[in-house]
Amino acid sequence: MLKSELVDYIVDSITDDEWRDLDEGTLPITITRVNRRLLLSLWDEYGDFEGEVDDAAVAELEDVAEEFLIREWPQEPEAHRFVVLTCLARAFLYGRPLHPPELVRYHRKITDGKIRYFCPERDPENERLCRYCCAEPMDEIAANWQAQIDAAARDEGETTARILREAFHAGIMNAGIVKKEDLVFYEDVRSHCSRECRFYGLTWACPPHVGPLDECRERVSRYDKMLLLSTPFVLADMSDFKEIDYTASDFQRIMRDMCRRIKPIVDDFFLLRNETCFLCKKCTCPDAPCRYPGDVWPPLESFGFRVAELAELAGIPSMNGPSTTTYFGAVFYNE
Repeated sequence: MLKSELVDYIVDSITDDEWRDLDEGTLPITITRVNRRLLLSLWDEYGDFEGEVDDAAVAELEDVAEEFLIREWPQEPEAHRFVVLTCLARAFLYGRPLHPPELVRYHRKITDGKIRYFCPERDPENERLCRYCCAEPMDEIAANWQAQIDAAARDEGETTARILREAFHAGIMNAGIVKKEDLVFYEDVRSHCSRECRFYGLTWACPPHVGPLDECRERVSRYDKMLLLSTPFVLADMSDFKEIDYTASDFQRIMRDMCRRIKPIVDDFFLLRNETCFLCKKCTCPDAPCRYPGDVWPPLESFGFRVAELAELAGIPSMNGPSTTTYFGAVFYNE
């Protein structure tokens, strides 16, 4: 079967009314945001796929995925068809893991612009389904992280080691310590927000609502350490702001998960992360208080940090190749 024929099959399996509801976000079934976007992007890229896929493999994945959903998600059978179709697109057209990132915290490794996914849910006993997923077992990634955690316990302290362990489970790809004395707060970085950023003044997470730079410096100066965190994402179109905003919000979900994971470890900490806040479709700023003050953290740049400089100090890459974007966050804490 040609890939273009598989596209036809997927597109024709969804009615015109369902496509309209998908586009408008009104489809009356449970579907993850990632799967919705994937199906809509398939419609946008209609006919752009070249090559062939194995007919028998397509048929088997359909059957195995449906069996899995009947067993694991029997309460919403009307949604199964859409999940199966996205599995076909992920496996045979896009080369992405079968589970969307809202459900599984994949680790990513990018080499020469090519991304490898590592899945904590990969089940050796369920290779009938997992063998169609591009995600690999976690062994390689887990070993690298364990070595870093062990080194942190020896050189930095048990608190740092525990936070690193939680970063691994949250899906962070890279992490490194920046010494307090190496932090530089640049006024020109902060002023760049007002000149260039499309979100300036529009959310409670962004300047000028985060306070003047001196106040920002004071807020983090009481912590001994910064742990810089990053995760890369591959973009199909580097000029597509919707795709950029979506991957940015995905990293923010990781950082919110980090926040929840850190609370049992340290009582007092402070987070910074990427971009503006994407929690609400429209921010209440400046007319009403923030709806989720405990989940809103300012961007690194709003505190005057040059992210590439921090990455160099932390010993982690600031860029991961063409057609990728790398998002950064940071945890400030005391050992």
